Amino acid sequence: MALEHCIGPVCFFHLDPAAPKIFGFAELLAGLALIVVAWTIADFRFKFRIATAPIPVVRISSIIVMSVSVLALLTDLWRAEGWLVLSGGPLTPSSWQFLLAAFFLLSFFAWVWYAVISPPALTSRTGKKIERQIFETISNGSPHELAIVADEVRRYAKTLATQATNYNKRYLAGPPEDRPNPSLVEVSANNIYAILSDRRMCRAIVKNAPGAAVDIFEAIRSNGRYGVMAGTFGLNLVEEAIADKDSVLYSEGSGLVGGLMVFERSLLRTMFSDYFMLCGQSHLLKVDIDKAALWSAVELGAYTRVVLAAYTGFAMRRLDVRPSVFEHSFAIIGGAVKDLSTVPVEEDLFRHESIAKLRVVMAFIESGVGLLSAQPQENLRYVRKRSEKYIEPDLLDDWVTIIVLQILQVASVGRSQWLDYEVMQIVNQQTFTSHRFSSRAGRRILHRVRRRLFDMLQVQSGMAAMRVANVLRFCLTSFSHDSSARYHSKQSRPLFLAVRGWLAENFLAWYRIAPDVANASLPEGCQFDQANSKIILNTLGWVQDEGSTDHIIDLR
Repeated sequence: MALEHCIGPVCFFHLDPAAPKIFGFAELLAGLALIVVAWTIADFRFKFRIATAPIPVVRISSIIVMSVSVLALLTDLWRAEGWLVLSGGPLTPSSWQFLLAAFFLLSFFAWVWYAVISPPALTSRTGKKIERQIFETISNGSPHELAIVADEVRRYAKTLATQATNYNKRYLAGPPEDRPNPSLVEVSANNIYAILSDRRMCRAIVKNAPGAAVDIFEAIRSNGRYGVMAGTFGLNLVEEAIADKDSVLYSEGSGLVGGLMVFERSLLRTMFSDYFMLCGQSHLLKVDIDKAALWSAVELGAYTRVVLAAYTGFAMRRLDVRPSVFEHSFAIIGGAVKDLSTVPVEEDLFRHESIAKLRVVMAFIESGVGLLSAQPQENLRYVRKRSEKYIEPDLLDDWVTIIVLQILQVASVGRSQWLDYEVMQIVNQQTFTSHRFSSRAGRRILHRVRRRLFDMLQVQSGMAAMRVANVLRFCLTSFSHDSSARYHSKQSRPLFLAVRGWLAENFLAWYRIAPDVANASLPEGCQFDQANSKIILNTLGWVQDEGSTDHIIDLR
């Protein structure tokens, strides 16, 4: 028993240097060494979580460790010298060492809690920290760190969707002064959506964490908050996914190889299958036109799969509206082969990228029209007559426009007779003779196409005259190979007969005004017998029925 020294009621005793030691400076140094090594080799994921914790874990732990270190060193010195300590107090030498060890261990547990056990969520206390850490990671530009943050973001998906400002019709309808002031977490959620829109972050998500994109948009869809500020983020994801040939966008478009799990976790299905999502996030499909002009056929095909996935969601709702959100997409896809007529003559036309793009566009048209087969009859109007007043475009007009545009583009190729015919058949076989157009919607689309092409023949001045010539050349090349009509589609035959009638009434007058343009409207091999006022159509080697005169157009 240690000898006590008392001064009145207060007593002291000498510490025994040989007494058992629970926690001292040597144990502290061993623990610190392990913590330093662990923190040095720790993954960036844990550092990110610690930096976004609701309490300043690093600062508090540093204060605790420094305090415990000084106190442990003093305690060992006190023990070694056997100096006096207070007797009868609440702390014994063993309990004092226990407290030092407990505080040291508590600082370690705080790191483990926030780094591993319970990573910080997005709250009013962590929002600003998360914003700052994501921004700093993007600014550093480290691919490894970006990949980790891209995966970490998925933990905030539900909070982002539920807390961000929902710019829906109800929110925008009222005056700005009546809108409530946004909370701290709401501001942070809006800012995080904006920060995630950075292309470097989107590139990292596409390459390393596509599941994060699925979770973010699935949270928006499941909570019905279609007006949050995620449109630019989604658009940049689409553009980066198209640019990366190894992205999930290409693997998802390759069929059912991935099985049910790929379907359930599909980026295309999550982002685009809900038409209301597309209406709320109107930027999702508005890719940059200048970048789209440089796409290859493979990249264009990836974009058409995105648009078809979105159009499938619209078609399933059977709405009697024209989906204006696809207007930009139709413009990009429709103009993808605008350079077809400028392919140099010395190049093999069918090996050129423009032909590959044309096949992609026509496959898109055929598949898209097939999606309309289940539309109710009241959604499908016939084309209006000339005497009727203007009617707003409906859901069929976009398809009519893109088909007519492809017809004009292939008609302007102007190669040999056989090449022109083969190029035009790419369009003809996936429209006028395609089984996808046998539905009510398909038939009415082709009815409007025929009507629009024939209406183009009524204008014969300036640049429009060449368009007239292109329409005539397409019809005469594509539809005149068998005048017996055995090979004519039911959808192409009326247009062929209408063109024949138009030529019989107008060709001679047109030839007198603009002979060069009139001759350009006749395919190679077709003969204009000026003496007898007849046009003899070339049938590309098919045998005419005996007594048939469909290949002869009498102009008198």
